[in-house]
Formats: sequence, C-alpha cells, structure tokens
Amino acid sequence: MAQNSRHQVLSSLQVLPSHPLDFYYRDFILDAEAANRTPGTIVYYREKLTVFLDFLKRQGITEPQEIKPSHLRAYLAELSKTHNSGGVMTFFRTMRTFLRFLVNQEVLETNPLEKIRVPKVDLEPLEPVNLEHLQAMLDTCDKSEMGLRDKAIFLTLLDSGCRAREFVALNVADLDLATGAITIRKSKSRKPRITFAGRKARRAIAAYLRLRGDVKLDDPLWLAYHMVDGDGETNRLSYAGLRQLVRRRALKAGVPMPGLHAFRRGFAIFSLRSGADPVSISRMLGHGSLGVTMRYLRQQADDLAKVHQEHSPVGRLKL
Repeated sequence: MAQNSRHQVLSSLQVLPSHPLDFYYRDFILDAEAANRTPGTIVYYREKLTVFLDFLKRQGITEPQEIKPSHLRAYLAELSKTHNSGGVMTFFRTMRTFLRFLVNQEVLETNPLEKIRVPKVDLEPLEPVNLEHLQAMLDTCDKSEMGLRDKAIFLTLLDSGCRAREFVALNVADLDLATGAITIRKSKSRKPRITFAGRKARRAIAAYLRLRGDVKLDDPLWLAYHMVDGDGETNRLSYAGLRQLVRRRALKAGVPMPGLHAFRRGFAIFSLRSGADPVSISRMLGHGSLGVTMRYLRQQADDLAKVHQEHSPVGRLKL
C-alpha cells in the first residue's frame, strides 16, 4: 500500500465517531478506500454524504433503520431549493450508493430509496467558457514565470479537454511537445488515455518551461508558487490552487469567473463546431459512453440555425 493511502486509512480508523450515524459513515468511507476508489471519488463521497447525514441528524435520526422514504423526499426537496436539478442528482447518487452499502452490510433489511422516484435532470445546454472573457484573462498574463504559467494553463485546459484533477496531476513527461500528445495517467476511470495540445498551447508551455529552467521529466508540469518570508517556495499546483488562479485572473480582467469544467465543455463544443466528430471528442474527453458526451454537445440556437441554413431542404429548391 502506498504511503499516502496507508495514511488515509489510518486517519479514518483513528477518527472517533461522535454520533451513531458517523459509525456507518466511517465504515462506508473505509470500504471505498479499501476498494481503491480514486482520491477524487473519496472526496466526492465525503462532501455529499456529510450533507445527507447532517440532514438526518437534524431530523433526530440516530440509526439507519429509522430512515423512512418521507425523510428522503424531504431531503431532496430541501436540496432543490438551493441546487439545480443536476446538483440534486449528484447528492442523490451518493445517497443511493450509501444506502445500498448499508443493505449489502445487512444493516438495513430493505432500502427506503426503493420507494423514491429518481429526480429528473433538466437537459439544458451546458455553457462553455466564454472566449471573449478568456481573452481578457489572457491579456492580464505578463512575461513573468507565473504569468507564462497561467497563460499556458488557460490555453492547455481549453485545448486538451482535461478534467481539472487530471490536469494538475500531469508531469512534464506526460506531454510530448513535438506532437502535442498528452498522456492522462490518473483519469477518473483509472484508464489511461491520450488527448492533445495544439501548436499555440505548446508554444505557451515551452515558454513557461524555458523560464522555469532545470526541468526534470518527473517534475509536475504545473507548479504552485508560494511566498514564505520573501523566499519563493514551489510545489505541484493543486485543484484548489487552479481554481484560485482562475479566480484571480478573472477578477483582474473584470470578467465573471469561469468554472473549471467550462474549459472542458468549451473543448467539446468548439471542437464540434470546427468539424470534429462526436466519437473522437468522446475518446479525448475520456467519457465512458457517447451519451455523456452528447450532453456536452447540446447545441445552442445559433449552432442549429447555421446547420439549418447550410442544409435546409427548401433552400435547395429553385423557386
């Protein structure tokens, strides 16, 4: 077992639950760690399940056997007041996984979720990063090492379609500057895949790496920069650090902060508009099915108007 994983397990075992429901939460997390779920999945479970258990505690529930379908309906209704349908679904999935775990462990005889209808998700178009706003953010990047890093990050995020956590996990060796091939080794599905960075993104990365100097293949591709008593300290850029630099550049440019996933949506939508086929886009995104990709590619009215203008059957008639 790797040192970090061992530390995670021991840390979980040493936590003394302060509420009866916390015993089951701890066992669920330990089971996920023992099943070698990705660190991102563990964090996801922790965040979503904590909200669910806090709700149950407010209802005075101390044991899983006390959970009724009415509690679950009230929980979903409460979530719907502060989250969109997609957000509610993320909490629903974690709740479903937890309750199924309790049934498999014979803590519950029946699953109260069986009498709950799966929430409907509104299939609204997912907005890509706004290119005008991105250009304004790029214009704030100077020729300093941090400025060159941020410029390279913005261009590569959009050009590669990487997930943010995959992106910050990249090492220098994972990028082929000659071909633009990027090897994603730590993917969400644990299956490695290849995506690409185009010429402009590669030039930006090369400029950043030249200024860094003495770059080794096993070094992180993206460094974080911290000032400690006036001395620069560097390490791997984290997911939180990536969000912070996007927020900082957006604030400096005077534009709304784009979500990290908006870059990934932008890669999908802009690639489709440029003529890329959905199957190739899906493979570079690392989606398990084409159906997931098609949600990314839900086209805007302008896209459909262009398609209709080019392929209108009546437009082919001589009138």
